[in-house]
Amino acid sequence: MLHRRLKKEFHFSSKEIGTFAIIAILSGLILSFRMWGDGKTIDVNAGIENMIIMSIMAFIAIFVHFCGEKFYAIWKGMETKYHANFPALGIGLFLAVLTNGFAFILAPGYLMPKVKMKSRVGKWRYRPYVREYGYMANFGILANIILAAIFGAFIANPIVYKFVIANILIAAFSLIPAPRYDGMHLFFGSFYNFAFSVGFTIAFAVTLFYAGVGYAILTGVVLGFVGFFTVFKNNWE
Repeated sequence: MLHRRLKKEFHFSSKEIGTFAIIAILSGLILSFRMWGDGKTIDVNAGIENMIIMSIMAFIAIFVHFCGEKFYAIWKGMETKYHANFPALGIGLFLAVLTNGFAFILAPGYLMPKVKMKSRVGKWRYRPYVREYGYMANFGILANIILAAIFGAFIANPIVYKFVIANILIAAFSLIPAPRYDGMHLFFGSFYNFAFSVGFTIAFAVTLFYAGVGYAILTGVVLGFVGFFTVFKNNWE
């Protein structure tokens, strides 16, 4: 049963948790790069405080993201191994330094699934289908979107605002179709899935801060289907 497998397998190793923490600290440094003063003078105390806050927010967002992916993997009878993406994160930090925080890249890493023969669902195969990598990525992105939607009604609070930003950015950067990103799995797993996910996430992120959670979800669904049918129309022709 699923609940038994979740109870037994739904956990991360101490090494994975430690890597999450390192990724979160580096992400917090990137996200707080423009929070070390008023732009003219550097306020070390404010900078350290903001970096700690953003690191905590990034850790929660990253942890929730991979909890969503872990849930899907266990549901489908797969085990996972976390892989960090330090090269991309290093590039992101370099861009933040080079542009004074105006441009950056986040790289939460990804989970690599492997089929467990005794826990499989459906016909046995030696490795997961590529589209299942994409579906697993969807669950991680969806977990961040749900958190952003729940707390989106309280973004007037500066701490909550930072938390929502962290979740949206983790979800958005996960869509990059590059090695060691979830977006690579989405892109090659299904163009339709990738198009819908990109359209929904972008529309949700932009609309949330201007029109609220309800309109953000509605706009996300609409733009997601626009992307879906655009890819469908091009492939049909």
